[in-house]
Amino acid sequence: MGRRFKAFDLYEKASDEAVIRTNSGGIVTLVSCLVIFFLTIGEWNAYRKVTVHPELVVDTSRQERMNINLDISFPQIPCRMLSLDLMDNTGEQQHNIEHDMVKLRLDEKGREIEASKLELGHSRGGKDGAKGADYCGTCYGAKPETECCNTCEDVRNAYTAVGWSIDNYDAIAQCKDEHYKEQLEKESHEGCRVKGMLHVNRVIGSFHFAPGKSVATQTGQHVHDIRSFLMDESKHSFTHQIHHLSFGASAAGKQHNNPLDNTIAKTDETAHHYVYFLRTVSQTKHKLDGSSLNTMTYSVTAHDRSIMGGADRDDPTHINARGGMPGVFFSYDISPLKIIEVEKRGSFSGFLVGVMSTIGGVLALGAFFDRAAYAIEKRSNKRE
Repeated sequence: MGRRFKAFDLYEKASDEAVIRTNSGGIVTLVSCLVIFFLTIGEWNAYRKVTVHPELVVDTSRQERMNINLDISFPQIPCRMLSLDLMDNTGEQQHNIEHDMVKLRLDEKGREIEASKLELGHSRGGKDGAKGADYCGTCYGAKPETECCNTCEDVRNAYTAVGWSIDNYDAIAQCKDEHYKEQLEKESHEGCRVKGMLHVNRVIGSFHFAPGKSVATQTGQHVHDIRSFLMDESKHSFTHQIHHLSFGASAAGKQHNNPLDNTIAKTDETAHHYVYFLRTVSQTKHKLDGSSLNTMTYSVTAHDRSIMGGADRDDPTHINARGGMPGVFFSYDISPLKIIEVEKRGSFSGFLVGVMSTIGGVLALGAFFDRAAYAIEKRSNKRE
């Protein structure tokens, strides 16, 4: 029965007496083996390599809130002068944000000051206790006499709300008791590092760092008391370094490069305005292990100018508008699209097919070169 299949045998055999071995054949065989070895390693690396397949879809998720992760240093403005405010298209406004945000005082060399040195106004508790629970401090005309301003901050907020500024803190009893002027002078050469997380509505909005306390006036205007910033004997500026800025989960935002991370902007002007326009896009990564990572990426366009107006320093033909507020402003927009990235790896069957194709191709090519070399060798022997 086995003899019936001889007619289908494509692998013809030669007897040992008919086999001829040559030096050229040995060289071709060794070279072929080396080529097969390196190509097989290449096939293995290609099989093990993880490729990312991106896809752009419409974002149908309904997330009402999102996080903005911040870590920014201002080496030339003390924490007491710096405020962070947030507003969005829903009408929500948050002034002088401190929740989930930390302000760290920096010395002139940019080093963080110990926590024990961050405790200010130690004499305030004793003074307030001496005044008694029935004490009602005057607001110096900024509020009706029936309302109280028991601390220096209460007076400052009342003045800012009506658009007034405090020229002499020693004339305000609450500020004098708290040694507010002395604290300002002590901190005037310090810097400030702000880090933490903002919880915002998932709509178009903005947030900014600006000097002075901020309040919403009775007419709905957002104002800052910047007199102390502009008139201080120590020169301040909004030179800053963005250590980190990301959207979404904090841990997810640190796993990829963000456009503004480690950005440094320097200026010698006190009245300088920085603005960053951010375009955010939701992003979901499906990993090989089956886990998913939801985060957000963004693109950025930056612009800065002097609020005194005049020719732009980078393009003298462009004239900047006069006016505005010194500070660092971030305006963000939410894209309706979503990026889905799926990690994939080649199949093992594909790896085997690639290896077999490599071996077959190299051996076939080697046989061609061996026959050619053998034919040349035979002709040269006949001539001799």
